[in-house]
This record gives sequence, C-alpha cells and structure tokens, in this order.
Amino acid sequence: MVAGIKFSQITVVVILVLTLLAIVPLREHSHASVQELLLADGVYTAQQASRGSRVYQTTCESCHMPDLEGSEEGPTLLGEEFLEGWDGEILAELMILMVDTMPEEDPGGLSEQDYTDVLAYLLRENGYPPGDELTADALEEIVIEFEG
Repeated sequence: MVAGIKFSQITVVVILVLTLLAIVPLREHSHASVQELLLADGVYTAQQASRGSRVYQTTCESCHMPDLEGSEEGPTLLGEEFLEGWDGEILAELMILMVDTMPEEDPGGLSEQDYTDVLAYLLRENGYPPGDELTADALEEIVIEFEG
C-alpha cells in the first residue's frame, strides 16, 4: 500500500512538472508575439497633441513651464535630460507616473483621454512624428527610444 501511494505521488509530481514545462514556453511565446512599436513609428495624432497642448497649458505649465524646460516645482519634459531616463521603457510606465503624481494638487484627477493627449503633446514637443491614434490599450506595446 505504501509503495502504491509513493508511486501515485511521484506520478502526480511528474505530470505537474511536465505540464509546467509545456505551459511556460507557451506563455513566453505569446508575450513575444506582441508587436512592439517605437515612438518613431508615429503613435499619436496631430489632433491629440493639439488637445494635449491645451490641457498642458491649463494643468501642467505652472510647474513644468510653457517651454517644458521645468522649474523647481517640476522637472523638464523636453530633450535628453527627460528622454534618456525613459530609454527602453514602455510608454505605459510614463503614463503610470503621470497619473500617479500629476497634477500635483490632484494626482489622477484628469480623464484618461486628457492624460493620453498630454502624452501625445510631450511626444510631439520631443520631436516624435505623428501617426496613428494613441490609445491607453496601446501603451504597453510602445517602447520609448532615445537616440541622443
């Protein structure tokens, strides 16, 4: 009886291990099949950037300044000093930071569309070309690349 139980336990363990070995490569493969986009591919529209400019003027520029160069209250959002720190990250990470910390007096207080539009504005001002509509769903697939 004891030998039968040990055999059954070993069989269950072997089956679990084989199942896990079969599942893990499938999960990695499905992640790899997600097509990454680069900012240079054009990931926002000109209309989004224009709307984002208006939101930025009313909500962000008091800390980050009209020229996006930053101040004591808010860091620069322009050029190498800004982009180099995000190089290789996905755009969703920048969006999370924006939602979690801005505006300073009401973090998360803007609509998803407003945050997305401000992000499009920042991309335009940092020299990335317009293209397709930027959506919250696409942020996980877009990689920030900085070539200084």
